[in-house]
Amino acid sequence: MSYYEGKAVFLFFKANTNSPIHMSIHALIRYSTIDRCLRDPSRTYNLESLREACAQAVEDHTGTYKKPSIRTLRYDINHMRSGALGYIAPIEFSQEKGYYYTNPNFSIHNFKFNKSIVPQLKDALLLLHQFTQENQLSHLQQAVLNLREALCLNKEENYQPKLYLETSTNAPGQRWLNDIYMSISRSKAITLHYFPFVEEPLYITISPYFIKEYNNRWYVIGYDHNNTRVVNLSLDRINSIRDSIRPFDATHKPAHDEMYAHIYGVTIPEDNTPVLITFETTKIQAKYLDTKPIHPSQKKLEEREKGRIRYTIEVCVNYEIIHRFMAAGTGLEVLSPQPVRDEMLRIVSTLYKKYTKEQAGL
Repeated sequence: MSYYEGKAVFLFFKANTNSPIHMSIHALIRYSTIDRCLRDPSRTYNLESLREACAQAVEDHTGTYKKPSIRTLRYDINHMRSGALGYIAPIEFSQEKGYYYTNPNFSIHNFKFNKSIVPQLKDALLLLHQFTQENQLSHLQQAVLNLREALCLNKEENYQPKLYLETSTNAPGQRWLNDIYMSISRSKAITLHYFPFVEEPLYITISPYFIKEYNNRWYVIGYDHNNTRVVNLSLDRINSIRDSIRPFDATHKPAHDEMYAHIYGVTIPEDNTPVLITFETTKIQAKYLDTKPIHPSQKKLEEREKGRIRYTIEVCVNYEIIHRFMAAGTGLEVLSPQPVRDEMLRIVSTLYKKYTKEQAGL
């Protein structure tokens, strides 16, 4: 399972600490694997054999083989016994039997839930459906159907969700979501026939790491094997995708949050050194910025003369942040650093010349 699968499945359950699904994907796989092993009377399981079974199950689901530590496995077993997951697993250990269920008919999948949470479960599944509509992510779409069937939640035609996500109009990019998602899940390198806006079409072989959405566009972030660097590529500029014979290279995979800690938007400039940008806004514009900051680093400094409010953000300078400042119009003025202010002035001067030229009929 990927970030997007986790985002969709756990968005509802994240706030419900009493839910049996309030945990990580790997933990879910381990709990299910331990349950399966302890219901198998033909084998005896100790910590080492349970570690091996869990590692194999995680690899089957994610493509990554890594044994959990002894400490992690002991924590899992104690957690299953505790009742915190919505059930109390009757797990015992003996030298002869290893780990086993004292009740051979027990299974963590036989839990019962309060019928009062059925409406919330339906909302969660409808939210999942919004991620997977129009066959964007057929793998996740099947997961929605499986969840509905497993929880015995029948689809009601007149049941409407209470939460709606913005619908992307970027159809050319959406059509590649499932292919790239599956390549990431299987850790497979792919070759893209890519059409940049300002360059000639080319073939790019990448090891895809994750998919990112920004401003109704989808991007794949991965390692470019030819140019030996991590790149972000817009899905709507892809003409075709095929599997590559090159092995998947995970050695350059960045942590998403670290990679975008000082980025507004998605473009990471060659000079990715963040700079402190100071700007002033009107009181009206400040109300919007106080409730929806431009960037997590945004700080409100002080109110200036004539009701102007001063802010700072620390970001790398890219196209998206300049575009965001321009979108505020006359309600925002960049004060420093000078190169950013000069770029704003250049754009405004170009626009002024364009509009005054057209007004003069030239």
